[in-house]
Amino acid sequence: EAPTNIQDPVFSRWGTVLAAVELFVDKWVVIYFFALALKGDQKSGCYLWQLSCALLSLMNNKSEPTMDGGSLDNFIGSFSEENEGDSCEKLKPGETPIFLAVLF
Repeated sequence: EAPTNIQDPVFSRWGTVLAAVELFVDKWVVIYFFALALKGDQKSGCYLWQLSCALLSLMNNKSEPTMDGGSLDNFIGSFSEENEGDSCEKLKPGETPIFLAVLF
C-alpha cells in the first residue's frame, strides 16, 4: 500500500523532513532493491542508472562521500560504466550506512 499525504521535505520545516525520513527508513529494503533493479534494467551511463548508482553508493558506504567542492550533479555524474562506485569504505556486518546514520 502506497503512503499518502507525504509532503516534499523542506529542511526549514522539520515536520516535513521527519515524515519523509520515517517513510524512507520504513521502506529502506524496498528502496534498496528498487535501486538495484533500476541499475540492472537501465543502460549504463544514463541518468537513471547514475541516480541508482549514487543511491546505492550512499546506502552501502560507511563513510561520507567527498564532494571536493563539487555539486550533487557532479557526484551523480561521476558514475560511469568504468566507475560504478566511489572509493568510500564499504560496510562490514553490524555497521550502519552513513546515509541512514545522518538521517537520525
